[in-house]
Amino acid sequence: MKISSKLFILIILITSKNIFSQNPQLIQLDQCIQQLEQLSKYGTWDDVSFVSNFEMFLNKGKSIYFTLKKQSVIEGLQERKISLDNFEKVLKSKGKAEVEESKASSKNGLKGLFKSAKGKISKLRGNMMSDLYERVEDDGIGNDFHKNNLSNIKFGDYTYGGNENGLKNSFNINEGFNYYLFLPKAIHNIALDELEKNGEDRWLAKSENQIHFKMYLNGEFIHKWIEVSPSDREVNEKATFIEGICIDKNKNQDVNYAHRTYRYLGKDIIVERLKPGKYNIKLEAYLVNNTINWDGAIKLSEGSFNFNVSEADLVEFKKYRNQLVRVERTIMNGCSHTMIIDKVRGKYSGERKEYKSGITNSVAYDEGDKLYVINPVTGKRKFLMTVEKGTKTINFDCNW
Repeated sequence: MKISSKLFILIILITSKNIFSQNPQLIQLDQCIQQLEQLSKYGTWDDVSFVSNFEMFLNKGKSIYFTLKKQSVIEGLQERKISLDNFEKVLKSKGKAEVEESKASSKNGLKGLFKSAKGKISKLRGNMMSDLYERVEDDGIGNDFHKNNLSNIKFGDYTYGGNENGLKNSFNINEGFNYYLFLPKAIHNIALDELEKNGEDRWLAKSENQIHFKMYLNGEFIHKWIEVSPSDREVNEKATFIEGICIDKNKNQDVNYAHRTYRYLGKDIIVERLKPGKYNIKLEAYLVNNTINWDGAIKLSEGSFNFNVSEADLVEFKKYRNQLVRVERTIMNGCSHTMIIDKVRGKYSGERKEYKSGITNSVAYDEGDKLYVINPVTGKRKFLMTVEKGTKTINFDCNW
């Protein structure tokens, strides 16, 4: 009888632990805190809709907290309460409390409490959702050339572990060549490093951890875009070596729907900007999480190459790559705040662009692009339109 009683108590303890790890209310509370974290980054306190949404998530979080408080002791609940209290201070001061503490050096002020609470909650979530926190067994650093080029992007023709003579830093615009990116770890593992540094759980969203490229022409910034995403490209997320096309060897390739570097290099630089002469092209690679955006972007590497351009080169390039005509379209944002357009080309995600209230012009969208509009105040995303040949105006509002 005693043995049965002990066994029964043990089963209850084990079951209680499992219930805790799957407690849906605790998960909802964490979601409210994450929404408040994201909203506080925008801080449009003069927008009634923004304030209303901030209040909604805060009140929902407080309600869940008081419900959980009535239950048995839950580890980490006090840290969550501290975080909610701090967000309430931010709300009451319309963001001033957060700004004042950001300027201050005090480790015990609002900013310090935010960081402390987030770190503890992150650790607790790690125990509850260990599968997300587990590092993948990546491909590692396979040779000395890889090790020596972790901060460099290389260009030309190269097979991993093979002859390096095909790599160059000077090209004719009609030559076919690739880029090569050497990473110290898999994308997910690099993201986990950042999570451990700053307690930002949004790095756990694997599908949002991406590598963005920035492109410069003779030192002038031209464009940025998503180049590598484990969720939408045929790259094993264990990969530490990534390659892609800069200029396709197939001269009849339609660059509008081809590899991203090729498209932006062709449209933004060769067709639109280059005249006969010598030019330097620079690429920078960044690890970016789309839910965090560029606030937490980590620079991984960079590389550059020269283009030698003649009039005959340009004629030949435009002759064979004649899909490079840029169409300017009118963007009409009918909201009182900034909205975001998320572009999808084929099965590949494109870049996200922010548009302030009013009318602007853009050449970012081509025929066949599927556009989604994102309201950063509510966090909602919906399909907007598919760009057609005759599309001249892209019009949207935030009444949804």
